[in-house]
Amino acid sequence: MAAQRCAKCGAFAPAGTAFCAFCGTPLSAIGGVPSASGPGAFPPFPASPGAPIPWGPAPGWPPTAGPPSEATRAEERSALTLIFLGAILLIIASVAGVVISFGSAFGFGFTSISTSRSGIGIHLTAVLLALLFTTSTVELLVILFTWGAFRKLAAFDRRFSTPSKLTLLLAIAVVIVIAVLYPLLTQLSDALTCVNATTNNTAAAGCISGTLTGLALVVGIAALLALIGYIGLLIGLWRLGTRYDSGLFKAGAILAIFPVLNLVGAILILIASHSAREGLDRATPATAPYR
Repeated sequence: MAAQRCAKCGAFAPAGTAFCAFCGTPLSAIGGVPSASGPGAFPPFPASPGAPIPWGPAPGWPPTAGPPSEATRAEERSALTLIFLGAILLIIASVAGVVISFGSAFGFGFTSISTSRSGIGIHLTAVLLALLFTTSTVELLVILFTWGAFRKLAAFDRRFSTPSKLTLLLAIAVVIVIAVLYPLLTQLSDALTCVNATTNNTAAAGCISGTLTGLALVVGIAALLALIGYIGLLIGLWRLGTRYDSGLFKAGAILAIFPVLNLVGAILILIASHSAREGLDRATPATAPYR
């Protein structure tokens, strides 16, 4: 009785077998090859009475992946460059966030846009508002750079496929927040002014408009999406540490969770991406860091 070989996993099976016992694929669907006479033919099944059954994948099947091509390494260098640039922007955004936090702590609130009678108060509030929008825009660029890096790596490393999709979700959420932030602050300022001008609780409740409620709901939904996307971004940074065997990437991913320590995390990611790219440039195709 002749044998046939599964063209998908390379396992041998008796002639007439409908499914491969190893991968379960229909042999007729993938073109199981029956044995034949001549050079390169499969042995009979079994070869002789009492002989071992030639069962299981053939040696060296499936073939192992060879060294990465130069095009793949170029894409990887480009991805590390995006991570490096994103880390620089993240440092800038973190510094601006510290400035905004100190400004808010000293009483330069956003509600003074319509209630402050001091020219310097209006000026400081406008500066903080401008810093808030600038920080949001810079963070959006950081997210887009990181998404681009994950997307490039996902082309040959499936571990970055999910982080790439979740990081894109984070970018969409940040765009939504930026779009509704100014109208929300304006409506909130008007509502606070109305509340301060009334002494009746019922009248004060009427100061909260439907527009303010709707904008707050949109921001809440965007914040939930941003949380999910941010988790994906952190997972991607952690997997960068696994891929390049770098604890700096992993430490940076952990520190990025905390509002103040994220500046230190950005610096670690900056150093790690620079080191990983240098290591990739020094490595030959046979020793390139593919984990």
